[in-house]
Amino acid sequence: MKKTFSTVADKDLPEPLPVYFPIQQAENHRFQTTGISFDRQDGCPGEAEPSAEHLSLFGRQPGRP
Repeated sequence: MKKTFSTVADKDLPEPLPVYFPIQQAENHRFQTTGISFDRQDGCPGEAEPSAEHLSLFGRQPGRP
């Protein structure tokens, strides 16, 4: 998962800072964050920012909000 920060401790950054949160699948359909990185790892799927509309690792399922 990628998140871009433009401020830190109420200070504006000179340029946006991309931060990656590598995750891995755990047992029982759970996921866990394995670290925090400033570099995109091989196999990271996509460059898009996370969607505030869909805060899930799973797509929207028909008939569910």
